[in-house]
Amino acid sequence: MDTLQTIRPARTDVIRLVQITDTHIFAGDDDHFKGNNTTASLSAVITAIQRLQPAPDCILATGDLVHDPVPAAYRRLSAQLRTLPAPVCCLPGNHDDPALLQAELNCDQLSTPKIIECGAWRILMLDTHLPGSQGGRLGAGELEFLETELNGGAQAHRLIVMHHHPVPIQSAWMDGMMLENAADFWSIAGDCHSLRGVLWGHIHQDYQETRKGLELFGTPSTCKQFRPATEEPEMDCLPPAFRSLELYPDGVVVSKLHWVESTPG
Repeated sequence: MDTLQTIRPARTDVIRLVQITDTHIFAGDDDHFKGNNTTASLSAVITAIQRLQPAPDCILATGDLVHDPVPAAYRRLSAQLRTLPAPVCCLPGNHDDPALLQAELNCDQLSTPKIIECGAWRILMLDTHLPGSQGGRLGAGELEFLETELNGGAQAHRLIVMHHHPVPIQSAWMDGMMLENAADFWSIAGDCHSLRGVLWGHIHQDYQETRKGLELFGTPSTCKQFRPATEEPEMDCLPPAFRSLELYPDGVVVSKLHWVESTPG
């Protein structure tokens, strides 16, 4: 695994990112997540991303990339991700096996970096995987990495990317498996003057908030969505989705959610 990945944006005045998350790919053709053929829904999302103009400079794949963490599932996922029109940077979620993910998703334009340098921006990829749990946690090494990077001398705007949500989303059952040491995260990140945004997956729904000038984004899945603000799990009728982001040299973040209405298969 290369710790640092440098992306050269197509334009100097804007960096274009795409986030895909919670793809839940299986090893076999006939496996489904909540009645959804996740390979087909990811294929539809990839087709939509391929049609974006201008094309993204980088794609962030933010966890739960497979449903059952076995090599065959990662290889199926890898074959799909390699058709995307930009470098793909991956991190694990609670359904992933971080070691397998690193072994299988570091090939061609796929990678698992900790830091992505892109123009005036420095993107930090945090591993919140907690073995045996649906929730997440930043280990001591991740917290040390975060503090070093946020207090470092690099003159750059910063975007933090992770799988688990670091703020409650007012959905009781989902908030029971958020980032369990969110207070430790915010004690480091909360007062960082160069931090412009925090981006995550896991919640299978849209979440957007601006908190003291900091942009917070939770992104729906490329397969099935959960209904917001519920006490117990409820499926929503919304289609697959992905998020695009534009990062500007002055630190402004502009985001758009893309719903993919047509799913082949």
